[in-house]
Amino acid sequence: MTTNIEARVEELKTQLSEEIQNFCRSQIDTWSQVPELAFKANSIKGFSCGRYALAYCSQSWSVFSSDIFGLWIDLRTGELGTPELLDRIQLGQLSTLLEHLCADEVVKFLQTEIDS
Repeated sequence: MTTNIEARVEELKTQLSEEIQNFCRSQIDTWSQVPELAFKANSIKGFSCGRYALAYCSQSWSVFSSDIFGLWIDLRTGELGTPELLDRIQLGQLSTLLEHLCADEVVKFLQTEIDS
């Protein structure tokens, strides 16, 4: 019986990973705005490295500023890089992860950095 439950959990984790990946890809038009905004914010703030430079130099966005999970978005495709790292995310952290994967929120954040 435990084997059936474990198999079902693995199946659901796979489905969840696919849905999260689809969510990220669906925002490609918004993700494509991030490199330019990150460049502007980086120029204003005077940072020399970090997630802003990564965005415009490597076309990738670190999902968490502290990079605690090593998750990143490929800004050219909208795909979540290293989706297998989702295994590190606890169920209670899922809503926080989804907030960080919302491209509109990232754009708003960068715009706020530019405007402040």
